[in-house]
Amino acid sequence: MKKDKKEFISKYSQEPGFTILNQGTEIEGDINTDRNIKLNGHLKGSCTSKNKIIISENCLIEGDIRASSIDIYGKVIGDINADNILFLAGSSNIEGNCYTGKIKVEEGAVIQGYINKPGGQKRNVSAEGKSLPTKNDK
Repeated sequence: MKKDKKEFISKYSQEPGFTILNQGTEIEGDINTDRNIKLNGHLKGSCTSKNKIIISENCLIEGDIRASSIDIYGKVIGDINADNILFLAGSSNIEGNCYTGKIKVEEGAVIQGYINKPGGQKRNVSAEGKSLPTKNDK
C-alpha cells in the first residue's frame, strides 16, 4: 500500500525533530521557534525556543538564549534562561548570567557571570567555574 506524499509530510513535519543551523553559516538577527534547534554556526542575535536548544562545540552565540532546556558545548556571549534545565559541557564558555531551575556543569566549563536559581541565592562564578563566596557566606 503506497502512502501519498502529502500524508507522509504531514505526519513527520509535526515530530519534535531539530531545526539545524549548520557550521559555516552566520545569521545576524533573532531566531524564535516552537521547535527544538541545534546551532552549529555563528548567531549574532538572540535565540528563543519553547523546547530545547543545543549549542554545539564549534558554535558562537552573541546574544541571549532562552528555552525549556539548553545544552551548551560552545561559546555564548549573553544571558542564558533555561526554564527547566541547563547543561554546560566541559567545552562550554559562557560570558553572561545563567538563569535556571536546575544546572549540570561538567569539569572544564568556563562561566564568567552569575548563576541564578528561582528562590535560591545568586552565586558569582569565577572564570574557572568555581563558586565564589557571597556576602552571606562570610
